[in-house]
Amino acid sequence: SYGHFYQTPNFSSLYSNSLFRSLDDLGTSSFGNPNLEPEKSIQYEMGLQQGLGTNLKLDLTAFYKDVSNYLEQQVVRTGASNDKLYLVWANLNYARVKGVTVSILQRRTGLFSASVDYTYSQAEGNRTDADAFSFNQNTGKATPRIVIPLSFDRSHVLNTTATISKSDQFSIGLTSSLQTGTPYSPSLPDNLKGDRAVTFGQNSDRRPLTWTVDLRAEKLLRIGAFSSSIFFQVDNLFDRRNEIFVFDNTGRALYSIDLGASDPITVSRNRASETRAKSLPLSAFDNYYQRPEWLAPPREVRFGLTTQF
Repeated sequence: SYGHFYQTPNFSSLYSNSLFRSLDDLGTSSFGNPNLEPEKSIQYEMGLQQGLGTNLKLDLTAFYKDVSNYLEQQVVRTGASNDKLYLVWANLNYARVKGVTVSILQRRTGLFSASVDYTYSQAEGNRTDADAFSFNQNTGKATPRIVIPLSFDRSHVLNTTATISKSDQFSIGLTSSLQTGTPYSPSLPDNLKGDRAVTFGQNSDRRPLTWTVDLRAEKLLRIGAFSSSIFFQVDNLFDRRNEIFVFDNTGRALYSIDLGASDPITVSRNRASETRAKSLPLSAFDNYYQRPEWLAPPREVRFGLTTQF
């Protein structure tokens, strides 16, 4: 499959502040742009399905998506010292996604069936930090465009399933998913920088990989005119701590290097310890920077009964 796709910009991007009135001291002026071009996407995909035996199939898929002329507000700096600026919509943003997926499917042979699929992909686009789309009218130069991994990019994804089942009697299945972490922008606290200028590129590091295994067992029952089943399901079977969000200074969800000698939390802990205050346990200070809500759900066990009339 192959296609070109176009999307007309929103009217607000074309005609907002159509009289080009400057707000001056009231705030940063923003303007539409009636010369905007349509956003464009070129997509194609090629695939192969091949039988490897009576019950075994191979799927191979390669895909590519090129996105251009996406809208972004450009910061235009004016004035002798570049202290004045305004915003204008322009066709500046760009992204591309490409990858390949390989999967093998084993249809049920006897009691057993299984599948495995692996995807390697890259999702890249323009950096979008504060200076990514800037133009200086005095020098006539724009900020160089730098392609970085997009926030949802996962280079490697491996999924597997394995099932033992017998028609109208029972089934036991395992599902697992292993994924590389998504990008994030690291940083360093000011008290550790000293006199050095320490900067990190946008989305220049990755969160830890995630891995989950789910189990589901079901027993089918026939009671008169009713079809029923009893099931047992365990999500995140091994209770793995998958870190979805992380601190920018450590790349982890349960540890931050902000906890130093001069940190306000450390100072409060020392004061509470010296005065033997009982309002809060010291563990509340020690665990202040642990963010369990940034973890994926822990192990969850469910029992259930279904009935069909």
